Amino acid sequence: MADYKKVPESLEQDYNRMQHYAFLPEKGPDYSYKLDAPRIGERRGMFSRGKPVTVGCFFPIQTRIRGEFKPLGGITEIATPPEQRRKGLVKSLLFNLLKEQKESGIYLSALWAAAFPLYRRFGFSLVTELTHYTMPIRLLNFPNTPRPDNFREFSLEDFPATEKLYHEFVSNYNLPLKRNPEWWKAFVLKQTQLSAGTPAYSYVLEEEGEIKGYILYSLVPDPFQKGLRELHVRELVYSDDSHYLQLLNFIFNHAIQAEKVYLYASTDDLLLDRISEPESVRKEKTPGAMVRIVDVCQALENFPVDENLKGRVTLNIDDSFLAWNKGNFILEIEDGKVKVSKDVSSEADAQININSLAQMYTGYLKPSTAIKLGRLKVMSQEKLDLLENLFPLYRTYLKDYF
Repeated sequence: MADYKKVPESLEQDYNRMQHYAFLPEKGPDYSYKLDAPRIGERRGMFSRGKPVTVGCFFPIQTRIRGEFKPLGGITEIATPPEQRRKGLVKSLLFNLLKEQKESGIYLSALWAAAFPLYRRFGFSLVTELTHYTMPIRLLNFPNTPRPDNFREFSLEDFPATEKLYHEFVSNYNLPLKRNPEWWKAFVLKQTQLSAGTPAYSYVLEEEGEIKGYILYSLVPDPFQKGLRELHVRELVYSDDSHYLQLLNFIFNHAIQAEKVYLYASTDDLLLDRISEPESVRKEKTPGAMVRIVDVCQALENFPVDENLKGRVTLNIDDSFLAWNKGNFILEIEDGKVKVSKDVSSEADAQININSLAQMYTGYLKPSTAIKLGRLKVMSQEKLDLLENLFPLYRTYLKDYF
């Protein structure tokens, strides 16, 4: 029988050894990992005979839902040594992590899944997609764009301004995280957590003392052509179109160092139209982060609602992992608020599982689409109309890899 406990500092070497084996086994058993960014989060584990048999980490952060910041528990670094696998230890660890989050008032949780089917079984759902563009770097040469000498390396003193610019940039999205300087250094700039990648180069675009854009990127070996490099853009944020083009020209200035550019974070729907040879651009989508509702009552009662929306609906929610989320929940909507009560005797107006509820909550999936996919059953058009207005479609943006 394993017990859920905080991982003490005295066992940091054991924790790191498990992380190394899970995420960097190719480095070999003698690899010494040095963290050169702040250690963020609460390390937890399942313990047997005083030793950790599976470990993980969660950190309380905030994410934006319809313009308001809400508590979110990020989960990362889930690792189990091979001799302890297939014993249900990850299941036990996740349950306890989510229970601890609920008791702390955190009603949403997120993670980046290595295995989507595994975490879907535990109630997490895909709620973001990442769009990637790959192209020859020469295509980002825009001759008529001014190229002033106003780029400089990022300093942590720039953080308040870059954070403000970032949130203006993603203001029409759900799920961007509220960053602080420690988060920015550990996860945005450095990304030195074991499974998260390499540190980024970072530059700001400044005009008359005001930051108008910034770029985070890395230069990595081309996986298909030995001796060549790719420039990977991790984040590209700008105040307007002219500064966007200047940032693209800044990328072009690396043509002597890289053959191709890989844009992770472009939200420019007109990018292909701007390029002289769009046939040379490859655009692809990949799955992003997964989110789970940890506490249905708290999540719905804190959900931002249109003040003009009024109605009542009873949701029958199925959650096979967290029993407190299972059953009939009465939602009374009025004056921009949702009042939630649990009543096993009430007749359900709609049936949904916890996975699909998270997708509707974040705006990733609207109710009518959930019906087409067989994930939602609604007993009347009136209640469907109410749910459509309660959970409108909303673009999602969660690109902080943790």
